[in-house]
Amino acid sequence: MRDLTKSKCVLLPLFFGTLFAIFCGAGCATFSLTQEERNNQNESEGSHLQSLPEDDNKKPTLKKELHKGHQLPNLKEKQTLIDLQFLAVDRHPLIAASTSRVEAANYRRKASLGDFYPQLRTDARYLRLEDAIESEIPPFGTVVFQDDESFSLQTQLTYALHDWGRRKDTHRARNHELNSEKAQRIRRIQTVALAVAQAYYSILETEKEVLVLTDSLEAVDKALKIARDNFLVKRVTKADVLVVEARRERLGFQLKVVENQLKDRREHLNYWLSLPPQHEVTLAEPFAAPKVDKSIFELIKIGLSHRGELRALKESEESLRRQGGALLSTYLPEFYFFLQHDYTDPVTALSEESLLSGGFGASWSLFDGGSRYNQRNALLEKSKELRALRIDQSAKIVEEIRKAKRNFDLSLEALKVADVVVQQAEENLKRIQNLFSQGKVTGQEVLEAEALLTTEKAEQARAIYRQHLSYQLLIFALGLDINQSIDY
Repeated sequence: MRDLTKSKCVLLPLFFGTLFAIFCGAGCATFSLTQEERNNQNESEGSHLQSLPEDDNKKPTLKKELHKGHQLPNLKEKQTLIDLQFLAVDRHPLIAASTSRVEAANYRRKASLGDFYPQLRTDARYLRLEDAIESEIPPFGTVVFQDDESFSLQTQLTYALHDWGRRKDTHRARNHELNSEKAQRIRRIQTVALAVAQAYYSILETEKEVLVLTDSLEAVDKALKIARDNFLVKRVTKADVLVVEARRERLGFQLKVVENQLKDRREHLNYWLSLPPQHEVTLAEPFAAPKVDKSIFELIKIGLSHRGELRALKESEESLRRQGGALLSTYLPEFYFFLQHDYTDPVTALSEESLLSGGFGASWSLFDGGSRYNQRNALLEKSKELRALRIDQSAKIVEEIRKAKRNFDLSLEALKVADVVVQQAEENLKRIQNLFSQGKVTGQEVLEAEALLTTEKAEQARAIYRQHLSYQLLIFALGLDINQSIDY
């Protein structure tokens, strides 16, 4: 066996020195490439809460509750809409699913960074033959070429020196996938927030309707008592009493229907809050809905720049384009550096106990039956599809914003009309009651005036909450985050 002492003293420091240099070089190469990706990773670590507002002066209590991990605030206290939206975002499984998709995309992005570093692998083998392979070679005597039992260990380190941008394109494609998932998650948050707003305002509207019907029922009970007393002294006929009784029955049944609707809507809100159906949540009255001073063109500009669907489609399109670029680079040879260490026991005439080698190589796939060509074309066609969908989605968003703005303006007009009509209905009821006390009108006309006032008060309540809801729908159409004002 040759004396390897001198060669080991030279090659082993070279081996470890080269390994250290490659790792340092790979780290420097990836550092400049991934500054944006590192920032995206830091943003994603905030989970789905990164899209929530950071105004601690407005929402300090619930913000603390969210970071405690699904602990409920005191729901017996009156909860504002933003309270419940934060709670839903923190608890609803749809948001958790979107967050997991973001984290999965982030791990795929991290996995693509591994290609920038040296690849180290070890191959260990144990070999047993029926007989040793040996031969008589004069004047050396018996020479063993392969022992009947042997063990070999091969350790190889490879590092790609140049791959025509394949690793960079792959990594950037993964980064665009991550950005797409983030945009979809933010849109999912906005969807859940809108659903909570719809349930919130529908409950307040129904509660107001219950109060109006309850007050009307009390007024009819008083009118029924008066009608029965007047019937006893023969001031009214039996028919007048029956009319009031019929009115009372109708109001009682209508109240039961509305109370049943209120239970359904409360359970629907609890679904979005991930609470038990029977859990009671007390809602606070909203403040006045803000006005929108921006023109329709300004709103369209905001929507096209904020809508998550457009960002997701654009990022997915860019990811596919980058994947196509990575496939294109595989048409050219990839150059790499390698270091290899072989250990064999026992030593034979054909092997050394320890052998260290290194060098440069090139890998080139010359023919694959058109597989890469067709895969790249498929990616490019998919990219074109997403571009067309993005154009179509932009047109739909413009239509949604225009419709939402018209509905918001109409809700303002509806509220003004409802206020005027309620005032007129109240004045009409007072006038009819005065005429009734003078015996100039019948009790039927009084009941009709009361029924009109009940209807208009219920319509006023609907107009108030529908104005708030129309504002939330406009926020959703613009793609703004929770509690973000249009006039930001």
